[in-house]
Amino acid sequence: MSLKSRVIPPAVALAVIILTVILYPQPLNTLQALGQAGETLFSPDLFLQLARQAGTPRAGEQVLPPQVQAMLFLLRTNNVTSYCYSASIGKNEEIRQRLIEGALPARFRETAPYVLMIESEQAPRPCRSLASREGVLLVYCP
Repeated sequence: MSLKSRVIPPAVALAVIILTVILYPQPLNTLQALGQAGETLFSPDLFLQLARQAGTPRAGEQVLPPQVQAMLFLLRTNNVTSYCYSASIGKNEEIRQRLIEGALPARFRETAPYVLMIESEQAPRPCRSLASREGVLLVYCP
């Protein structure tokens, strides 16, 4: 059998493609949806919006959990440059990680005198409460 006899004629290949599209429209619908998503994803408006937000301080913080937003507010309004947090905050991976990311340039330091904690927790002595917001407490422990 020669190589020439194995080649599918173009008319047969085209017929197979047309039948596939007619009988199974899902791949075509998927390709169409991808094309529409690509138009949105690569639109100049989206790039301009992202560029504006990239240079804006605190852009996107509204998507953080409310507790984290409260913690960031407390740190910023009290001009805290280094802080630590209670054990219960440390155990909550999502809250802890978002706090560390959002608090920059303030840094986590285990020996920091400013401590973030949940209001229901008992503050260690001789700490004094500085401020609270939405169930979060900032205390100062000299």
